[in-house]
Amino acid sequence: MKYANSAVTKELIYEELWNFNESGSDGAIRVYINRLKQLLPELSIENIRGVGYKLIC
Repeated sequence: MKYANSAVTKELIYEELWNFNESGSDGAIRVYINRLKQLLPELSIENIRGVGYKLIC
């Protein structure tokens, strides 16, 4: 929600979700995004190929 209507890069998602001692992966991000889509179907989350994701409000 913090970055609603803006493209969010995968790197920013890594910084927000994991600290420097942990490592995230593209697969983990995809799982979390799919989970959010299932749990909150009223949200519109778009995949922006080669960039990241965008929450449409």
